[in-house]
Amino acid sequence: MDILKPKLNKPLLYLFKLGIYTSLYGIIRYIVFRLPTDNADVYAFILTIAIIIFNRGKLTHILQQFIDRQFYRTFYNLKQELLKLNQELPSYMEPDELIQRIKTFLDHHFLPEDYRFYILKGDQFNQVHRSGESSNRFPVRLNIESSGECWKALPSGTYMFSIDTLEAISPQCSEFIRSLGENNPYTYLVPLNGAKGMNGFILFSDKILALTQVEELRELLERVFQKTGQLLENALIHAAIKRKSLESEILLDIVGKITSSLNLQQVLESIVDNLSKLVQYDAAAIFLVDKERKILQQVVTRGYDEARMQTLTLKLDQGISGEVIRTQTGVIIPDVRKDPHYFAAREKTLSQITVPIVHRGNAIGALVLESDQLEHFTREDLELLTFFSGLAAIAIRNAQLYEDSVKKKRLESELVVASRVQKALLPRRVPVVQGIEMDFVNIPSLIVGGDFYDIFKINEQCQGIAIGDVSGKGAPAALLMAVVYAGFKSLLKEIDPVVTVVAR
Repeated sequence: MDILKPKLNKPLLYLFKLGIYTSLYGIIRYIVFRLPTDNADVYAFILTIAIIIFNRGKLTHILQQFIDRQFYRTFYNLKQELLKLNQELPSYMEPDELIQRIKTFLDHHFLPEDYRFYILKGDQFNQVHRSGESSNRFPVRLNIESSGECWKALPSGTYMFSIDTLEAISPQCSEFIRSLGENNPYTYLVPLNGAKGMNGFILFSDKILALTQVEELRELLERVFQKTGQLLENALIHAAIKRKSLESEILLDIVGKITSSLNLQQVLESIVDNLSKLVQYDAAAIFLVDKERKILQQVVTRGYDEARMQTLTLKLDQGISGEVIRTQTGVIIPDVRKDPHYFAAREKTLSQITVPIVHRGNAIGALVLESDQLEHFTREDLELLTFFSGLAAIAIRNAQLYEDSVKKKRLESELVVASRVQKALLPRRVPVVQGIEMDFVNIPSLIVGGDFYDIFKINEQCQGIAIGDVSGKGAPAALLMAVVYAGFKSLLKEIDPVVTVVAR
């Protein structure tokens, strides 16, 4: 454990020590002079030095606490909290817990407008959300592209930089300074560096100067911020490994459901519910394209007012989902109030992410997540959502294939019945005609066909034979064959030339 030794208020501490040591020497000298000895001053001095040496640490600690509590109560409390924080930091393994602990410390000693806390997530620095903050005029997200070169150019031995001097330190920092806006109220930047680079940073107003004027507090803050950067890097790596493991776990679960279940509703609900383990959202939905009605049909919803959703009908050209399906490109809407395509399904929604569900180049639906926080979703979330939309497309395709196979089996069974009926319509026995040997067989290329034949007696001396072939195969040919055959049977009473029969 990294323990920081107190050394606040050194001049006052030395002054108190000098007074106590002088008083101690005087008391010992007074006692020694009352003894029968000629070297009282020497003995008193030696005894005083011995007591000071053996009790130096305890005396310093007692004096330190006395001075801090009586003369510098505010600084003393801050120092004690910094010491406690410095000891607690290694116990936080999860980045969210570590970030929350630092945020609690900052909230306790700074007003909300006196600092901004940013953490690296993917390829962006995201501002740590502060609950109860109604508006946020400061950038919620900063791209690494606008700051990466700046961080590399900053000297590694400094824990705090004046924002006004950043551009002088490195010209690459000018883009980062511009990204903070023209009315940037913050004057100091504290990087949270790890072994591989910057994992976050804190922007401070001039209020931090009151703490850095005291040497020990400045050193304590430096140690705490340096340790925070190192531990944050480890926590982010640990979280990334856990996330990958969780993604693999969820992927296996969803793939298992896709391959084992033909219930589309169940599989899509599993996709939406498992997404909540990786991306925090307040509402989610999956819409599928209904081409016949030209609307988006709700298949799965979470976090919406069910009564309102039942009455809601989205046309294919309405809302962000309609636009995403049209362009087949996923989008992140940081503030839905500023997007003209947004269709308000929830009053609390402030940001949204939507990706198309695409199969074989055709958009068949959309996957939507909504949040009650501004600029909540990241490009990393967009990539993950795109992957999950691919799983949804596979599930939908499997369900369609299953439905098609069921329809095919049903049709085949109906065709088998139709084949039996068709065979029953045709002659089954070969008539006996003296001097002539006849036989017949009909083998359709499919279950049913368009061929027909008949053998019938015209009179005692004449036997009629009819053979027909309808153009085409399968059910359409069989239906036409049945119509033709029925018409032919109705004309058997009148024997006309073939041309006349066909014409009639």
